[in-house]
Amino acid sequence: MRQRVIKISSKLLRKEFRHRELKILFLATVISVATVSLISLLGDHLQKLIVQTSSQFIAADRQLKSPRTVPSGWIETAKSLNLETAHTLNFASMLFAGDEMQLVSVKAVSDGYPLKGALETSEQPFSPAKTTNEIPSPGTIWLNPRLFSLMSVSKGSIVSIGDKEFKVTQVINREPDVGFGMSAVAPRAMINIADIDATGVVQPGSRLSWTYLFAGSDSALTALDFWLKPKLSGSHKWVGVKEGRPAIASSIEKAETYLLLGGSLAVLLACVAIAMSSRQYSTKQVDAVALLKTLGLSGSQVVSIFALQITFIFLIAGFAGTALGLAGYALGISSLGSLFPELSYSLNWYDFKLTTLFVGWATGAVVMLTFALPPIINLKLVPPMKVLRRETAGVNRFNWLIGVAGGCGTLLLLYLYSQDWILVAILMSSFAVLSALLLLVSFVLLKTVSIIGTGASTYWRLGVSSIVRRRWQTVFQIQVFSLALLLLAVIYLTRTALLGDWQAQLPEDAPNHFLINISQEQVEDIASYFDREGVRTSGLYPMVRGRLSHINSTPVKMAVSKEKDFNALNRELNLTWSDRLPSDNTLKKGEWWYESREQEANRVSVESTLAEKLGLKLGDQLTFTIGDRQVDVDIQSIRTVEWDSMRPNFYMIFPEGVLDRFPSTFITSVYLTSEQKSLLNALSRKYPTITILEIDQLIGKVRHIIYQVSTVIELIMYLILAASFLVVMALINISMSERYREGALMRTLGANSRLVLGSQFVEFTVIGLLSGLIAVVGAEFVVWAIQSKLFNSDFVVHTSIWLWLPVASGIVIGCAGYYLVRKVTRSSPLAILRQDIG
Repeated sequence: MRQRVIKISSKLLRKEFRHRELKILFLATVISVATVSLISLLGDHLQKLIVQTSSQFIAADRQLKSPRTVPSGWIETAKSLNLETAHTLNFASMLFAGDEMQLVSVKAVSDGYPLKGALETSEQPFSPAKTTNEIPSPGTIWLNPRLFSLMSVSKGSIVSIGDKEFKVTQVINREPDVGFGMSAVAPRAMINIADIDATGVVQPGSRLSWTYLFAGSDSALTALDFWLKPKLSGSHKWVGVKEGRPAIASSIEKAETYLLLGGSLAVLLACVAIAMSSRQYSTKQVDAVALLKTLGLSGSQVVSIFALQITFIFLIAGFAGTALGLAGYALGISSLGSLFPELSYSLNWYDFKLTTLFVGWATGAVVMLTFALPPIINLKLVPPMKVLRRETAGVNRFNWLIGVAGGCGTLLLLYLYSQDWILVAILMSSFAVLSALLLLVSFVLLKTVSIIGTGASTYWRLGVSSIVRRRWQTVFQIQVFSLALLLLAVIYLTRTALLGDWQAQLPEDAPNHFLINISQEQVEDIASYFDREGVRTSGLYPMVRGRLSHINSTPVKMAVSKEKDFNALNRELNLTWSDRLPSDNTLKKGEWWYESREQEANRVSVESTLAEKLGLKLGDQLTFTIGDRQVDVDIQSIRTVEWDSMRPNFYMIFPEGVLDRFPSTFITSVYLTSEQKSLLNALSRKYPTITILEIDQLIGKVRHIIYQVSTVIELIMYLILAASFLVVMALINISMSERYREGALMRTLGANSRLVLGSQFVEFTVIGLLSGLIAVVGAEFVVWAIQSKLFNSDFVVHTSIWLWLPVASGIVIGCAGYYLVRKVTRSSPLAILRQDIG
């Protein structure tokens, strides 16, 4: 009996494959598996590449920071795991050259540094740089370009640090792990770590910063992480790219979220395509089911026959889709070399986990099982005579179960891919709400269309009458088209908003130098100096060092739960005052003071992330310890801060008058071109106490990774665009059989080919316009949820898409329908009515 079932199933499959429905199902499955597989493979590969290129920001995959040397056993354990290791030592010291002396930030490096990335050096200050894998040899020193003019030295000069003399051999232009922090208070001088003892400057009690670097495979790093973390104390800091460089963490996280979003939308597109095609295929099997049951086959045997068909289709389409996905993946990898040229090596095209391919197969399998098989199972309950008479209404009582099964399958697939319940909840809840709204809006729009159609041309009247006559089918088509267009619009709008946020946070003229330790007496001179040189500052902000000690009269360590470990509790904060809200700050709660008033003297504005982590709210009282005094203030506002703007920003801002009695210094940031960097030398000579932080190297690297991620995002968007177009074509094909018969009947009654094709073009164009309009509304809603919940950014209405998406969808769907229906004018009406073509 089993062989008989297999034989019947294979014969029916060969026969049915000549018909359009099975071809559509097969093609939709191939496209879906290929698209999901390709995006999953590329997304996984691109995430690895982004992590690899971003690891250059810390010169390794992991860093261990410590104020003292770590036990040698830790390094030996890392080496036993086949990890590469190196270490550096940073400290501040005086550099002497004849009668000149300058405070410098000394960086002593070991062999192997850097493990990721490369140093860039030059022969002369501010001359073209070249990459090098070397480090200073013992007895030599590399200096920051600005030190050459500050200390009147040149290549070959002799300088000294402590008891050790060094020969200047190179200009150091760029370090892969360039730092940005208030500890980087002086220009860089780099030496070999073997010369440390000879300098005599490192003594017990010296303020040192040891950094141990590790690089290797993910599994080895995970093993070291598991072994090392229990041994770390509060003075140690174990960091990766995101922890080590907060300035780029947000960009990487948003890129990863976008990749997940793109893949999730690809899964949904696949679900739409396979679900529609499989349901159409299943409903076309009514005659075959009736015939088989009339010939004596049981309901279970009928189900087995069609289950085997679906399995055969899925296996063949799955292998074909996987092959296409792998081919596209291999081609995509070849283009990534130019996108990530700084990597000394790249991942092989075959370097992926087989579980990545599983997502594509799981998508096809789950959707076909939940949408294609249930209608067949329903039909087995119907007597053959009822099936032959098309009296199948009784089986529809289980349709809601099919919908629930399909929804659960889609939910499972989305979570399987994204591993993010927030993203799954946003997409599923949005589509559930939108489906109900689409139904209502579609009826209203169709009613409006039917009224407009009165008195129009023949083409228009026939097209509109066809829409109104098939109202339920048209509403259903609009819903499906709208969902497909909505997915495309979401990926486009999210990409646009994401790139817009990055460009706004880091424009071309973003400040790339910080000046700190400016005294009150120097403020006016510094402002005048930059005004004369045509350089705009971001404003000079006063700074007072203070520690948050109490919240609502309760010691802060007791007021905040131990689980909420936050660095702001463990150090002094930079406090400032201002009557104006900084341009890159936005009020989230409360009100700002726009002029100093006595009744507002005890107020403070708190940064939102800190307020959330500490559980602060408006009206809470904060106590700060500044020196030996305490200051009590109430929270008047909570504000968001763009930390990536490269401008001075603060956790706490006070009104003028609160901190005036405490000694303060000032901070500012400026943008300088490479030609203007010489201005810093004159400034340093005139004001030697001012500390200059050069972050132009860091900004250059941040811009580079943003460029890389932007290109990746565009690639994902194009893949989704291609998948959306194919899904639309597949959905149009579903209704072609009925349209062929209708067109053949019109031709039989005397209509010419132009009238048939023109009315069909009008019908599809109207459906496309309505679908595009509804998709825009839905996309704005989904993008709002995604931006607010996933990207934590402000939402703005995208007015441009309200015009071009409905027009574009109307033209594309209208032309696609015209192209597919034109076959009716080239075939015999009698042949079409007899269903001799598929």
